[in-house]
Amino acid sequence: MTKNLTSQTIVKAGAKADTTVQSDISRVALFTTGASAALIGLWAVTCFASALVTSGPVELLKGFASALLGAM
Repeated sequence: MTKNLTSQTIVKAGAKADTTVQSDISRVALFTTGASAALIGLWAVTCFASALVTSGPVELLKGFASALLGAM
């Protein structure tokens, strides 16, 4: 009976360790995804600001409308 009880304890301990590893992997994946999204957003804001400075807001809106509606 002791042998059976010991094997059950080992299975439970292994399940706990597996859950901890999965939790750590999930945290790293979530951090990586969040950091990537932040960098992409920062790049988009930088590109938008550059377009405003280079062409001005009126030309930017004209270009946006041209892209949506086709060449004018």
